[in-house]
Amino acid sequence: MNITDWVKNHKPLCICTFGLAIVGYMGYRAVCWIKNKCFKTEKPDRVFQNTIGKNPSNQPSSSPNKPSFTATPAPARPSSSPAGAPSSVTANLSEQFWWTKITKSKEFTDFKQNWKKLADPNTREEEVFQLECSYLGGPQLQIPLRESEYGAFLGKIHWIPGQFSMWMPGVALVAAYIAEKKKIEGLYVCASMEALSRRINEIHLNPNDQRCALIVGATPSGLQNDYPGYFEANYPQHKLAVCVEKKDGKLSIAVLDPQGDKDLLPSHLTSELWSGDRERENFNGQELVYRAILQGCRKSNCTARLLYSQVLRETAYGCETFALQDAVAFLRNPKFFDGVGTQKEKVKVDDQYQLEVITKLPPEHLIGTQSSRHLETYRKKWGQFNKVLIGREKKKKTLQSYLNTHQVEVHHKGQRKKQNQYITKKSFKYLKFVVSALKKLSQEEIENLVNKILIT
Repeated sequence: MNITDWVKNHKPLCICTFGLAIVGYMGYRAVCWIKNKCFKTEKPDRVFQNTIGKNPSNQPSSSPNKPSFTATPAPARPSSSPAGAPSSVTANLSEQFWWTKITKSKEFTDFKQNWKKLADPNTREEEVFQLECSYLGGPQLQIPLRESEYGAFLGKIHWIPGQFSMWMPGVALVAAYIAEKKKIEGLYVCASMEALSRRINEIHLNPNDQRCALIVGATPSGLQNDYPGYFEANYPQHKLAVCVEKKDGKLSIAVLDPQGDKDLLPSHLTSELWSGDRERENFNGQELVYRAILQGCRKSNCTARLLYSQVLRETAYGCETFALQDAVAFLRNPKFFDGVGTQKEKVKVDDQYQLEVITKLPPEHLIGTQSSRHLETYRKKWGQFNKVLIGREKKKKTLQSYLNTHQVEVHHKGQRKKQNQYITKKSFKYLKFVVSALKKLSQEEIENLVNKILIT
């Protein structure tokens, strides 16, 4: 074929082909230029810091008698880099952590940006309703419990927004997330009062030094008569943290009830755990918890320093969040029992045991306090609002900085006032976390996580 003649006879086609080639080449060069420029911007740099910058070797290691978590590694990605060259920036190491399936989702990203809208009571009710519908429409996983029928992850909780929140397996799932992400050891959730009693006895019998925080669910006596089908033994209405330390053979136990503004009466602390549970005012939540603790102590005939808190912090809702925060703050603070303030007078239970009343908690435990008046009382008596909190040294977080971040202006009794909405933010985050986890994680993954934390 004569190429010259063919080109002369097909001139329009050749011109179009050559033009397309020029456009294609220019497009290729433009894409390369844009890619190169974008790669130098601040946003990809933050992505790099949040992915490649994370060191997976910082994950907690296994140790006897303590929760051990193993993150599932992400599948290896093929790399075209030569041996010894830096790995590709596109590798997202955050995918190694099981919780990123939940926390990196669009719904969680939106929640972080818009959580302040939940300061409105009507918005809270609507949000809870939507979460309940989502939960009921998903897999209804149950954890078999030894002494309790309340093995669902979420269920009815009275006198809170939407009357729906976590039962103990749900708290355990959130605790598993917190323990692994924050590298916390010694965080547990008790499925029942009997489980708490047994664990106290086991701690005493173990000669080793130990520190742990046990989150329990409790309820006052006599409510099941007015609410048939609810408030039977071990109904998880109210959650609180039991902080335990065994050091040099000496046992110290503190019950931190965020609603703890009531006295504990020795006459209510009988040796029978559920004695009088169907009559009103035979015991409150803290007294029931101390019945279980004393039962565990008496069984092994151990001596212990026993304390309970009368520092009122919760006035609305969010007890499970207070309990989780108290547990983490205690486990981060090796000098907790030296830092609390107590009344001079002690409550005598019997010839062997007496209770100390905590009137001052370290500032880490005040972050979620829902009353401005109680916060100001603490400020006048103890100060410490600008002290860097234990466990927050890296970011230099103080009690005041938390309050500044989480104060939201709301309508209250016809007036506008600022309220600390820290517990609102965390409570809804944790509730959304459980609902999402039950959908995004397999049943085996969930059971493995919960079984490391939940004491049954």
